[in-house]
Amino acid sequence: SHESVWARGQAWGLYGYTVVYRYTQNPAYLKQAQKIADLMLSDKRIAADKIPYWDYDAPNIPNEPRDASAAAITASALIELSEYAGKKYWDFAEGILESLSSEEYFASKGTNKNFILKHSVGSIPHGNEIDVPLSYADYYFIEALIRYEKKKSHKTKTALYELHRRKEVEKVENISTYWLNYLSSRQEGSDLYNSNSNIDRQFIPNNFSYAGYHRSDKP
Repeated sequence: SHESVWARGQAWGLYGYTVVYRYTQNPAYLKQAQKIADLMLSDKRIAADKIPYWDYDAPNIPNEPRDASAAAITASALIELSEYAGKKYWDFAEGILESLSSEEYFASKGTNKNFILKHSVGSIPHGNEIDVPLSYADYYFIEALIRYEKKKSHKTKTALYELHRRKEVEKVENISTYWLNYLSSRQEGSDLYNSNSNIDRQFIPNNFSYAGYHRSDKP
C-alpha cells in the first residue's frame, strides 16, 4: 500500500536483502538493503529511542503503538549490513539495542508472560496482538545481541550479560542452541525436548504463541 510503511515488513525486507547479498554478493541486493535502511535512519517521525511505531506512516504518530519486534529484527540486520556498507548502520543498531535493553522494553524476570521484550505488535489492521510480547521479538533480540557482542570493540556489559546473570540462558555461540536453552530455562516442564515433539527447531520462533512459551497448534 502506498499509504503504509509497515515497520516489521520493512525490517523483514532489510534482513532478507542483507542475507541474500551475503550469499550472492550481488550488489543489487546490497543496494536495496541500504535503501530500506536509509529510509529508517532518515525518517523524521522515528522516536528518539529508535524503536519504530508499528507503521512508519501510521496516522496518529506519536500516539501509535511501538513495535519492539520490528526494532529487534532491524537491529540484527543493521549489524550485518554495517559489515558491508558502513558504520552508520552499526551506530543506529547500537541505539536500538540500548533502548530495547532499558526498563521500558526489557522485562523483569518472571513478568511479561516470561518473555524478554515488552511492547510488540502483531497486526493493528486485524486488531490482533497489540502491545504484547512476541516470540520472534525475543529471538531476533538475542540474535542481535550475540552479533553485537561478537563485533563490538569495547567490553561493556549488554542485556545478554544480564540474561546470563539471571541464569536464564546457557552461554553458547550458536543462535539456535542459544534459543533452545533459553526456552528450556524460561519454561519449566516444557515439552520442548520431548522425544515425541514434532517441532522443527530451526523454526521455533514461528511455532510459539504470544501467550507464553507453550506449543501452539497454529502454523
